[in-house]
Amino acid sequence: MAFRSSNPVFKEGNFREKMRNGEGAEAIHAPSAADLDRMYGAPSAQPGQQPPQPPQGYQAPRGNQPPQPPMGYQPQQGYQQPDYAAGDLSVQHGQGGQGERMVMGDVLNKMTILLGLIVASGAVAWFIVMGTVRGAMSGAGIGALGGAIIPMVVIAAIGAFVIAMINQFKRVTSPALSVIYAVLEGFVLGAISAIAEVAYPGIALQAVLGTILVFAVTLGLYRSGKYRTSPRMTRIVMVAAMAYLAFSLVNLGVVVFAGTSMRTGVFGMLIGLFAVLLATYFLVMDFEFIQGAIEQGAPKHVAWTAAFGLTVTLVWIYIEVLRLLMIIREMVDR
Repeated sequence: MAFRSSNPVFKEGNFREKMRNGEGAEAIHAPSAADLDRMYGAPSAQPGQQPPQPPQGYQAPRGNQPPQPPMGYQPQQGYQQPDYAAGDLSVQHGQGGQGERMVMGDVLNKMTILLGLIVASGAVAWFIVMGTVRGAMSGAGIGALGGAIIPMVVIAAIGAFVIAMINQFKRVTSPALSVIYAVLEGFVLGAISAIAEVAYPGIALQAVLGTILVFAVTLGLYRSGKYRTSPRMTRIVMVAAMAYLAFSLVNLGVVVFAGTSMRTGVFGMLIGLFAVLLATYFLVMDFEFIQGAIEQGAPKHVAWTAAFGLTVTLVWIYIEVLRLLMIIREMVDR
């Protein structure tokens, strides 16, 4: 079969002559612009015209290096459904623009709502307990409401704990459950603080100031980069937290059935310090969650998750600081 080509090198019997003159190979490897137009249909630069330019920022490959993309080009990444429990806070495609993404102001607004509800509900419980105490001291009796305060506190504490567990394990934190938690937890904190205040005057304010101090120091260390989490340390802290929870449940049983507590004296103070340190690590985890959510452009509703997590941690710190101060005041009064 005869081989045919549109290249003029192979026509009119001049192929052998050009090969003898050493021109054939050069002609084969260097076709003219007109040849390229006929072979590939690609337009070529005409005399006096600029040849087509590559995209801005394009660099021709050198050696074995791959070609570089144009300036400003970003490769497309495969999109995955956000998993907030695993820390994936990316915004879903098609769910809006910058206005729907979470900012720090959203977290602060939700925190203000939750802390405000805790303070308001706590104030109600505080006045109920204080009124009951004053009535008992004046000989007027504790009254029906005063007699029901302990069962009310127990029910509120159980309800707050259950709601906190549900909200923690939900994929998306429920604002309604967060609000109910704040009301119930505030009532518990107000009653406990009032009872502690009756036994040790001034201790409630000291606990509030101590909580603010722990929060400020932890935030300062986090902002300075000296306090960060790590996968290995997080596993250790989680095991320690589970052990502390088991100890607290056992101690609660001892208090209910034996009328005493294992959290007294030096041992109780050490347990309290250990619990506060655990809580500060969870506080750093909350800070990192908020920072990561903002950087990844999380939706605005994630602010409820961040605010709820911070609220639970602050409540834990307040309870531990109050209990630690009670142990110290008891040791001093002896």
